[in-house]
Amino acid sequence: MIRRWVHTSIAQQVVVGPGAVTTMRDMAKMLGLRRVLLVTTAGRAGSQGGERVRSAIGRALVTTVDDVSPDVPADVVQQAVRVLRSEPVDGIVSFGGGAAIDTAKALAFFHEHETGTPAAGFADRPVLPHIAVPTTLAGAAYSATFSMVDPQTRRSTTAAAPTLAPSAVLVDPELGADLPADALAGSVATALAHGVEVLWAPDRTPEAMAVAVGGLTRLAVAGPPALAEPGDIERRAALVDGATLCGRARHNAGDGLHHVLVQLVAVRAGASHGAVHAALLPVTTRFTAEVVPEAEDSIRAALGAEDGQDAGTAVEAFLDSLGPRPGLGDLGVDDAVLDVVARQAGSHRGVQIHPRPVGETDVRALLEDAW
Repeated sequence: MIRRWVHTSIAQQVVVGPGAVTTMRDMAKMLGLRRVLLVTTAGRAGSQGGERVRSAIGRALVTTVDDVSPDVPADVVQQAVRVLRSEPVDGIVSFGGGAAIDTAKALAFFHEHETGTPAAGFADRPVLPHIAVPTTLAGAAYSATFSMVDPQTRRSTTAAAPTLAPSAVLVDPELGADLPADALAGSVATALAHGVEVLWAPDRTPEAMAVAVGGLTRLAVAGPPALAEPGDIERRAALVDGATLCGRARHNAGDGLHHVLVQLVAVRAGASHGAVHAALLPVTTRFTAEVVPEAEDSIRAALGAEDGQDAGTAVEAFLDSLGPRPGLGDLGVDDAVLDVVARQAGSHRGVQIHPRPVGETDVRALLEDAW
């Protein structure tokens, strides 16, 4: 049967390579930005990279929100919204990992709703254009989705709008050069998960799949050398190319079973998202790819699977080649967390539309396999 498909691209320019951040002023000019809010962490703000970003923004920098926290706590977002109200700006620059980028997207989301201009379709233009300067390989910079967490209940809320994807992404490998080897390995696992989950997403498109496979293939080649010499910028730059493609592919395939479980586990256990990705991805891949032959074949080919290896084993072998890979138990995930995640997972759309039926018992079994 011929399948009907719709692929939606976003209006986004991506600049990748050493010195990418130096294009900031030209990018801001193209987007019409004159008053910019910088969103980052205190550590990044005080770093040499932070100085480079501020210098690149120049006189357009009005104020800075530098209290970004992991998991994007709702109270931190609310405080940033108050800053936004007191300092009228026409654009945002985020500098950091997924938390900084998601915080910036949350600000744009609430600003659109407060001004009565929420996005209605893919042709709408953002009210607050966003330039992302990522320091990790996470795909937040390429998606129109963000998540934030209620610090009291530890429940995660996700929202999306066509205009929330950053208008520009400046990927400068030199700005992430201080990422420790274990954090880099987790970042590679995150990028890998973006590409892998595209290949079984119900709304995947031929274009998204082709881009995802290209990204996975590059990660497979670049990953082990980059982790062997984490300070080598050239080797790290090769990783960035693969991660960028995986992130771009993810725009047309929203969060599925794997990403839902990672978000729930990481938030509930206070664990690193990258480490949780690494622990869970072989398990979720094995569970899913066997019922999506196209994904099984694509993952095996992209990762150079050996004869007899299934996709899940190929993912596991690649991640193990990057260094020690903790299980969920090593990350502080206990039975109480497993119980809560198993109960909550079914309420998420990404689980409900999974190509293989998933119940609470299935989720619990997957988590135990990754423990």
